[in-house]
Amino acid sequence: MKYKDKHYTVEVHVFKTIVAEIVKKREFKLQGMQAKDMELG
Repeated sequence: MKYKDKHYTVEVHVFKTIVAEIVKKREFKLQGMQAKDMELG
């Protein structure tokens, strides 16, 4: 892979970090919902 400039790589890194955080939060919410369902059921 060729890097045109460092700015591009920094943007990609930040984007991946943000996506990873969103995925973690979504998974955490799903786990919380499943736990509630287990308590009710």
